Amino acid sequence: MRKTPAMQKLTVADGVEIAYIIHGSTDCPPFLAITGLVEGAAMWPAGFVDSVVGAGYCFVAFDNRDIGESTRVREAPPDMKEARAQLAAGIRPDMPYSLHDLAADAVGLIDGLGLESVHLFGYSMGGYIAQSLAARHPERTRSLIAAMTSSRSPALPPVPDRVRRATIGLTEHTDAETVIQRMIDFGAQTSGSRYSTTLAERRAFADAAMAAGFDPDSAARQQLAIFGTPPFGDELGRIKAPTTIVQGSDDCFFSIEHGEDLANRVPGARLKTINGAGHSLSESLVPEISRLVLEHLQRAQPPDQTALAE
Repeated sequence: MRKTPAMQKLTVADGVEIAYIIHGSTDCPPFLAITGLVEGAAMWPAGFVDSVVGAGYCFVAFDNRDIGESTRVREAPPDMKEARAQLAAGIRPDMPYSLHDLAADAVGLIDGLGLESVHLFGYSMGGYIAQSLAARHPERTRSLIAAMTSSRSPALPPVPDRVRRATIGLTEHTDAETVIQRMIDFGAQTSGSRYSTTLAERRAFADAAMAAGFDPDSAARQQLAIFGTPPFGDELGRIKAPTTIVQGSDDCFFSIEHGEDLANRVPGARLKTINGAGHSLSESLVPEISRLVLEHLQRAQPPDQTALAE
């Protein structure tokens, strides 16, 4: 039976405590995986983790601020309708933290682990965070993979209303079983036509999110960080690391234009489209996403050098 490594913690800037897990040998080049909204470090598909570790990399996963065992923000959650109305009126709402703050947490983790630089993998919201880190800290980025994410340009097609409403539904206080059912229903919307999630997978995801301490207030604050942080597409030209953009043809959040725009903004970026993939890392998708990631890593840096400090 596969044994999950123990969660560890370290303190980064401003007293924020970040919980993390290390898979594989710390003598291997580090691969830092950044999760999406309300997802925790222990929720990466086991097959994906094993493929990266098996190829000779050290897989480092962590709970973003306000999720799992990392520092929980105590500031009152935003009123999502009011915050969106403010943005529509050109008013920047108050935010407890931004995407750049979450990227700074990741940099703090890199520092705390004694790393000079890492291979970055960012999925969904994690893709935004990874972009910020790679653009503002190019010296810490060996390579970048941004999966199922966007440049956040205002000119791109918006998230469909049905998907936006389902996402906002995760910020509403209700009983645990209703929350779980909403996550299961949301998982059905994000599933792809070819690489789909099963009902059992969607239930397992919801159960894992609840076990990680899912909190609708945290979900609201993270959502506010996503749409309240001003677009920073003009900074993406600073990214120097080898970059691969992975986009699903059936992504309900981000149409293929989002991936194309992101690839055009990052110098030398390659765009890889997965036909039939949605906005989820389903078990059926793991072999293909793993193949693309390992192909990227082999091009960027073969696993042949020590990474973590003694």
